[in-house]
Amino acid sequence: MILEQVFPESGTKVPFDSEHLTALYPKVDGLRFNFVVANGNTLDTASDQSSNKLDRELLKFIRTQSDLIITTGKTARAENLAASKFAPMLILTTSTEDLDIAAVQANEGKPVYITQRLGTQYPSEKAIAIGGVQDKLPEFVDSFCRANNFRNAVLESGVETAKIFANAGKINEVDLTLTNFSSSIDAEASATDFLNEIGFEAQLMQILRSEDTWFFRFGAV
Repeated sequence: MILEQVFPESGTKVPFDSEHLTALYPKVDGLRFNFVVANGNTLDTASDQSSNKLDRELLKFIRTQSDLIITTGKTARAENLAASKFAPMLILTTSTEDLDIAAVQANEGKPVYITQRLGTQYPSEKAIAIGGVQDKLPEFVDSFCRANNFRNAVLESGVETAKIFANAGKINEVDLTLTNFSSSIDAEASATDFLNEIGFEAQLMQILRSEDTWFFRFGAV
């Protein structure tokens, strides 16, 4: 698979392999938000419904560049998330109901931390209840990361959670995939709309393309 770089060096061809992706998607000091928007779908569409094989491979690579995967109970349920073999996972939830998802069922992968009552038991020994969120969400995540020395986290959530972190100034980078966009003008307009939607003040760092799929990287201003 070959990607075309659109920005900053238009027309450059880039192989889709780990060596080149490491340069294109280096580790981020802080919080990186990853999301997928499909042309014609609303912004609250679950990412598994919007993504394609190429984007899923990129998400897998971004996870290798992260030391913590942060998600919500809503996203975990919608996508039946499994524990990752690349990094521990933090599931943010206010629900006291059982999480009937692969991440707490299968005894595989890295640890899964869940914001449910201390002592809550799960089928998987890798799933650990850490108690409820006592502070505002961004402050809680900050404290959790500092206490456990996580420095390169990726947020995989819906729009509303992203807004909370963006408004608190806690997102350092947005990696946005846009699928089913044949025009660069339409893709860039949709990307701008999305950033405005979550309230992220950004500077464009990179655009890659594969046919009608576009990959944007935005850094915080």
